[in-house]
Amino acid sequence: MDTIDAEQADTEAIKLMLEKLIVDSVRKAACARNVRGRLGILFSGGVDSSLLALVCKRLNIDFTCYTANMVEPGLRMPEDMVYAEKVAERMGFTLDKTTVGLADVRKHLADVMGVIGSANVVKVGVALPFYLAMDSAKKDGVSTILSGLGSEEIFAGYERHRKADDINDECRKGLASIYERDISRDLAIARHFGLDLRSPFLEKNLVDYALKIPGKYKIMGEHCKLILRQAAEAMGLPKEFAYRRKMAAQYGSNFDKAIDKLSKGMKKSEYLRSIMPLGTLFSSGKDSAYALYR
Repeated sequence: MDTIDAEQADTEAIKLMLEKLIVDSVRKAACARNVRGRLGILFSGGVDSSLLALVCKRLNIDFTCYTANMVEPGLRMPEDMVYAEKVAERMGFTLDKTTVGLADVRKHLADVMGVIGSANVVKVGVALPFYLAMDSAKKDGVSTILSGLGSEEIFAGYERHRKADDINDECRKGLASIYERDISRDLAIARHFGLDLRSPFLEKNLVDYALKIPGKYKIMGEHCKLILRQAAEAMGLPKEFAYRRKMAAQYGSNFDKAIDKLSKGMKKSEYLRSIMPLGTLFSSGKDSAYALYR
């Protein structure tokens, strides 16, 4: 695959091209003729969802940001909720917050596993905030919802990218498995609520360009996704939000902690399997599973 010449590349030029492509991608996802009804954004206060909201505001799109977190006495406040509130207040975004306690999480777990067809700890932990946020969006009359999925892969946001000899090659490997790992889970939840889920960071033109950006522009020192953060700041996202080092969704929302507490000494994977709904068949020894009956 062709790569932008690292010697000739100009950071400002790359940022400008990313701005154009990101705006075009959000416009396509949010304003296309086949977009139905009200728009929502799955929102964590991270650079990805904050940038989507910023672009929607620039495009004069009516939207609401949705965040869901676990709040329980004795536990620190969920970082994603704290930042979602900060970003929304600073940027003037409409924010819908869903908060649940430990007992509520126990009630939702079986439903979530039945929808995504898996008891994999990571998939369930990520699915919980998405499930509750999409539930709120559906009740709010939203028909189309945007997700920041894909940004980590194309801009090198994971530790494995940092360790890779070839950052863009590692990005391409991640994209090759993103459907089974992430998209299938998120689509299952969206379909459960009758929502049209769209991921602007996975738009072809944006992906193609991002994979041509030399790795040195993506990871530098302590920063991952550096060029995206620089572009986001240039587009108007305050630096403290553009450069936030965000935890994975299951940790930032406190839902992994909820599963841990509910497990009460059991392995989290064993606990989830013990409460999985009947009619969900798990493929032996694999993370993937198939819900046979609904």
